[in-house]
Amino acid sequence: EVGALAKKLFPNGIEIAEGVVELDHVAQCTQEALAFRRPLFEAAWPDVAVTDNSLEQAISSLRRALTPPAGHPYIETQARRGYRFSADVTRLEPRETDDALDALLAPHRAWIEGRAALETLERGQIVRARDGNYLDTFGRGDYQGITRDHYVEFEVDADTPRTGPLYLVASGWIHPTDSSINVAISQGKHDPPRGLSLEVQDESGAWRTAKSGLGFPAGKNKTIQIRLDDAMIGTAAIPKSKIQTPIGRPKSTIHFRLRTNLEIFWDSLAVASEVSGVKPVTQRIGMQSAELRYRGFSAHSQANLSSPDLPDYQNLDGSSHQWNDLIGYCTRFGDVKELLDKVDDRYVIMNAGDEMALRFRVPPSPPRGWKRDFVLIGDGWEKDGDLNTAYSKTILPLPYHGQKSYNMPPGRLEDDPVVRRHPKDWQTYHTRYIMPEGFKSALRPGK
Repeated sequence: EVGALAKKLFPNGIEIAEGVVELDHVAQCTQEALAFRRPLFEAAWPDVAVTDNSLEQAISSLRRALTPPAGHPYIETQARRGYRFSADVTRLEPRETDDALDALLAPHRAWIEGRAALETLERGQIVRARDGNYLDTFGRGDYQGITRDHYVEFEVDADTPRTGPLYLVASGWIHPTDSSINVAISQGKHDPPRGLSLEVQDESGAWRTAKSGLGFPAGKNKTIQIRLDDAMIGTAAIPKSKIQTPIGRPKSTIHFRLRTNLEIFWDSLAVASEVSGVKPVTQRIGMQSAELRYRGFSAHSQANLSSPDLPDYQNLDGSSHQWNDLIGYCTRFGDVKELLDKVDDRYVIMNAGDEMALRFRVPPSPPRGWKRDFVLIGDGWEKDGDLNTAYSKTILPLPYHGQKSYNMPPGRLEDDPVVRRHPKDWQTYHTRYIMPEGFKSALRPGK
């Protein structure tokens, strides 16, 4: 069943995202003929540059939602030409009005590349809840991690009640570049990576940058906070009459854009107010033990190309060498608590496949009405084996706090500044010498 006004699809009561339904609408209108690829692009993504992959994913989503129990899909693929909607279509009277839909969807609205992305009360739209459905509208660029300039637009009610500063709470993940990609970009005429910036729309309808250099969610499934209320100062709410959208926007809203050219996939965007009169209580919990041991490599899985590649700790993918290890001394297995008690440039040097098992004392239960969260605080460095990473074949030179640059070539172990400062650690702890031979000879007979 298709709601004609809302362009919403409800097969067996399940709502599907609006952009996908646009494709289904085109396919139904051309039931007696082919729905060629170009009209589908123009109907689903007007004025937005997307790749063939976006169309294929949309068609795949529709097939999963529409395929009847008998298994014969309603959408047929015509090789090198397009798609055909093969089921019978009956036109029904719409059951929602514009006003009813506006009221229903007003709390759950965002704009992607200037197009309304109306969130459903199910999982149809992407940025309403942290549910593993990631916003992916920007396509892919020539290099991993960098794509075209893109933004997600969202609105905040100017009269939102709050008890303190107002924040955007954004959860997602980044597909990063690497050292070799960064070198390639620096040598060509390519746009450099640009972190997040926050734009706000003024009363004339023009957009201005309120905050720049906001960074990015540094890793997989991270949450960042961006303060909004200070960016709203001097910005008038945009009247509904000045905005042209299919269903309209609330009468008094402030409109923001979160812009970047990085491959950032948002899972959820929410607005929250800081609670006044409540101060968190921080309690440091002493570490009881720390053991370094070898474990191996966790199995990985990826739901789709828009989702992060995630490890599954409960399943091992293998315990043999999977990386061309860096040459040098790593920490021997066993008790390493002394190296982790404080920030002092005495640290554990781990190799690929190692793990640390940490134990902490159990604190007393929090008082009635309080909620407790745990934060693991770490201080250290990571070095990879990318050919364009500085001194990527060796563990030396060793990093330390106060180091202005990492540009001293590796030399003799006893001459390294960290070794000279803590020489006994290389007699007690860092005695496991690593060579890449295990990785290089993994496929040889008898190895």
